[in-house]
Amino acid sequence: MILGSGHRWLARAAAVLACCAALPAEAAPRGALPDCRAAWAELPAGSHHYQPGSGLPYEEYSRPLDRAGCLKEWTMLVYMVASPDLAPYAYWDLYEMEAGYRSGRVNAGSTLRTDLVVQFDGPDAEGIRRHHMFQSREPYSDAWDLSHFQTSTPASVESPVVETLPESGPLPPEAHEARFREFLRWGFANYPAKRTFVVVWGHGRGWKGTAYEASQGGYLSIPALRRSLSSVSEELLEGRPIDVYAADSCLMQMVEVAAELAPAARFIVGSTQVQNFLGLPYRRLLFELNTGRFAGLAESLQVRDEGYLLARMIPKVFRASFNGGLQSRFAPQAIREITMSALSSSELNHLLLPALDQFGLALLAYLQEDPLRAADLQFVVERAPKFLGGAQDFGLFLGLLLQHLYEEADWLPGSAFSPTADALRQDLEELRQALERTVLEHARGTRYEDPSDPFFLPGWFRAVSLWLPVSESEYLSQAPSYRGSRLFQSSPAWEGWLKFLYAPAPLD
Repeated sequence: MILGSGHRWLARAAAVLACCAALPAEAAPRGALPDCRAAWAELPAGSHHYQPGSGLPYEEYSRPLDRAGCLKEWTMLVYMVASPDLAPYAYWDLYEMEAGYRSGRVNAGSTLRTDLVVQFDGPDAEGIRRHHMFQSREPYSDAWDLSHFQTSTPASVESPVVETLPESGPLPPEAHEARFREFLRWGFANYPAKRTFVVVWGHGRGWKGTAYEASQGGYLSIPALRRSLSSVSEELLEGRPIDVYAADSCLMQMVEVAAELAPAARFIVGSTQVQNFLGLPYRRLLFELNTGRFAGLAESLQVRDEGYLLARMIPKVFRASFNGGLQSRFAPQAIREITMSALSSSELNHLLLPALDQFGLALLAYLQEDPLRAADLQFVVERAPKFLGGAQDFGLFLGLLLQHLYEEADWLPGSAFSPTADALRQDLEELRQALERTVLEHARGTRYEDPSDPFFLPGWFRAVSLWLPVSESEYLSQAPSYRGSRLFQSSPAWEGWLKFLYAPAPLD
């Protein structure tokens, strides 16, 4: 496609990215800490692995290792907030993380490559527990279903509790943020690694927040999530961002959320849809991470950046698990609704956000050329299928808008685009290209491939959403919250066309 003069920014950005590197730089080892394999070479064989139920106190196991003084390949921190309805699924996921293998190989929990640490905040009254997860003796049983985990208790988790924190009653937002940040600080200080992986597990509501505590009323706002990740990056990771951030929650893979987190995480993984409570396939995920296979991507892509490989792998193993894999046995219908994508923060920052701002300018010019188009554009927005909470699939919206532009051109003499419509079409195509580069991998359920489904639009669905209000009341009530987002601040023209559509008069 030939770029016009108004689009030189995209050509320059693409050229810079193409000539410099296809991927953002992977983190270098931290400071002067040695690799754990080398640091523990003189210890007895197997000293690095703790065996739950062996009778050896965890303190005696950990004392000679000086874990804070060496680097593993990965540290994975899971911030698990399990409200009463999620508690059985939390125990199920913890079981997936630690259950053994019949082969006897150690591929679950923490290994010589990886440390897995979970902060579990459940509905019980036994406090918040920090587990250092290790593979248990008993092999995984696929005969256990939800009914088994509904009777689970804290004692059901075999991996050692490293630390217990008291419950402190209802938490204001700033206290919930402090709790999350302190867990990250504690985890990365005590289990340093070359690469970092953070999972937030619990109820999610998109831009409104995540990790909701039903009993205490607390939650993490998205700005609080970003501040916490950024703070830990500066304090403990020498300014390097988290390698992979994943939301094991519903509705979190929004452009607004990703734009907020992009400065603090290299890759962002999550779902746009209401996610099945079974969540991420931790057993398969840990196997691939601990073996370094990354579902065959390391070999097929010939890429050594493990952060990139992990991010691209998660949507693949997520879909595979519900499509005939382990989780499909317990939720055979879930494959219809699943969505998941992995986003590159570098591409989002350098391509998607600038393209979104340019697209907003083109939309505004298109509307100003003929204000009667506002009703048609509102129809396009209303027609686009929505996820719970009102967010819409970004790619589908672009596809439907492009369809409308071609239909509008058919009504004009000679079936020609007007000048502003043609400029909008070009900017839409370039925004689509930016979206394609930002979405490294995506997975979708079978319903999105059904021609009779509203979500069906071949080639456009990308499992990343954004907020598009469908009425004046929705815009006026929610715009103030979104206006504080990094997306709206970095791409001011994006709100310009929304304001023209729903509130052309100056707002008080």
